[in-house]
Amino acid sequence: MKNLRRLSGKNFGSRAFKAGFTLIELLVVVLIIAILSAIALPRYEKAVWRSRAAALQTWGRTLLDAQERYYMANGRYTSCLNLLDIDYASAFPEIVRQETGWHDGGHWVDDCVLSVRDGKSPGITLSLEANITRAVFTSGKYMLNGFGVYLTLPSEDRKMGGLSGMCPSYGDGPGWRKILQSMGYTRQVLGNYACYQQTNAQ
Repeated sequence: MKNLRRLSGKNFGSRAFKAGFTLIELLVVVLIIAILSAIALPRYEKAVWRSRAAALQTWGRTLLDAQERYYMANGRYTSCLNLLDIDYASAFPEIVRQETGWHDGGHWVDDCVLSVRDGKSPGITLSLEANITRAVFTSGKYMLNGFGVYLTLPSEDRKMGGLSGMCPSYGDGPGWRKILQSMGYTRQVLGNYACYQQTNAQ
């Protein structure tokens, strides 16, 4: 009986030892997982923000096209979203800035909507102010970075580009510029709006 117990214990111990993992093997596996995560997570996050940027691009282009149509009809640009022929109210129900008795390009406007947002997270804000048309992130890592155009630029540069906030409080400007570069926005064009640079597509 004692011999049987010894034999059983010996065999079970030997099998358990052979079937398990050593500490070094476990550490190697954990290290490999950590390295893969460190590589994959930033790429995944970048892909997510690029996907979100597609909506910003669309609205940036929509605002610019609407401004050009307004200019053709009136001989000037406007700072009032509600004077443009676009349906923004359904997608952007929250009014951020609205003025009554606003002086807009040579005449007074009784009701002028300057900025709106969609209320989502990270969300989008549309703005027409200080001669800039812009669609930017409302919150998140790239807050206040997005797409737009400086209407005061020379005609060759007056096109929809990336807007990169240069102020520290305006989100991760360098990171956003890398996303813009990966989307084909490469040429830097200085604008006259505080803390912003416009990056036009070549």
